[in-house]
Amino acid sequence: MSNFFKILSPDGAIEPTGTWSVGTRAGDFIFIAGMRGIDPQSN
Repeated sequence: MSNFFKILSPDGAIEPTGTWSVGTRAGDFIFIAGMRGIDPQSN
């Protein structure tokens, strides 16, 4: 079953602050995490 999905972590993506991933691919489907906008200058 572990070969059925792949955790996606593209270069330049933010590091998750919890136990979630930026994206997951399962077969022909890609699930992406929604998140708030982050401004490194003010956050």
